[in-house]
Amino acid sequence: MGFTGVMYEGSFHVERKEAFIFELRRRLSAIFLACVCFSRRMSLTRMKQNRDFAAIASD
Repeated sequence: MGFTGVMYEGSFHVERKEAFIFELRRRLSAIFLACVCFSRRMSLTRMKQNRDFAAIASD
């Protein structure tokens, strides 16, 4: 009886740990994607500004 209780406790702990790792990876990938999108948008904005600046300079 006590042995199965220990086994159940151990497997439950492992499942909780896996769920925690899965959640952590999901959040990290979401943050990473947000950073990538943000940096892309910033570089696109910078390119657009440079193009506008070049157009002004050529005038």
